[in-house]
Amino acid sequence: MDAWYKSKFQDLNDVTTKHVQSVRSVREEIASYKRDSLNLVRELESMKTRNESLKVQIRDAVERHKKEQETLLERIEGLKLELKVMKEKIALLLREYQELLNVKMAWRLRSPPTGR
Repeated sequence: MDAWYKSKFQDLNDVTTKHVQSVRSVREEIASYKRDSLNLVRELESMKTRNESLKVQIRDAVERHKKEQETLLERIEGLKLELKVMKEKIALLLREYQELLNVKMAWRLRSPPTGR
């Protein structure tokens, strides 16, 4: 009977050892998954932070370029106005020149030719 109890005890001991090893293996696997999970969470947080930073940079760039565009459009409008004024001045000077030329031509027609 003692031998039978010893054999059953040994069998239980062997089964227990196998289960303990199995539990250790599962715990190690769980610990590995936890580490992987934490690493992925950290990486995700890092990417979220980077994403927010990039969004801010994009927003700043859009705002800066919008201001530059407005400035350039104002400058274009100013140059268009300046061009219009210059064309009007040129047209006025051309009319004045034409009037002077007409006066000169009329004067030449009325004046007798000189001996030159």
